[in-house]
Amino acid sequence: GVAVQDVVAAAASQGDAVLVLTAPPTPLAEAGEIDDATLRAMWAAVARLHRAGLVHSRLTLERIGLDPRGAILISDFADGRIAATPAERGREVATLLTAQAVRVGAERAADAALASLGGDGVAGSLPYLQRAALPRSLRGEPGVLSGLGSSFHLLRAASNVSTRCWLKPTAMNALGTPLADGS
Repeated sequence: GVAVQDVVAAAASQGDAVLVLTAPPTPLAEAGEIDDATLRAMWAAVARLHRAGLVHSRLTLERIGLDPRGAILISDFADGRIAATPAERGREVATLLTAQAVRVGAERAADAALASLGGDGVAGSLPYLQRAALPRSLRGEPGVLSGLGSSFHLLRAASNVSTRCWLKPTAMNALGTPLADGS
């Protein structure tokens, strides 16, 4: 499974329910250096979440921390979804990939995603690696899309997906990667 906050108490009354959870760990967004093992562990947790048919829907470094043993712990599932579609999984991968790229650089983020999810696991994110598809908190980060654009060819090659079948030319331009034939 995926490590989440412990439930302290739960109650239900007249169709309403409440869960009281332990405090979330310090988010990785506030942590010092994030090593490659931690990057890969994040992706392993995402893979387990997706295999269970779930998505978090707002998976950024603000919602991922380390438990006392050093394992990845995901918090704040308020917008999570069950029976997730491939599009929802792809958007989630693109969001976390972008969040990691802002923090550790596009190449390290892409390498970790590919190492843990494989090419097929990353392929669904390709249509969402554009500013309009990202959460507001990531849209304004300077240089992130151009950085991901430089890793885009690596992602595309590893996933054996043609950009032409996924992305419109405007999306390619937003990534800073020109189309070969200009169409």
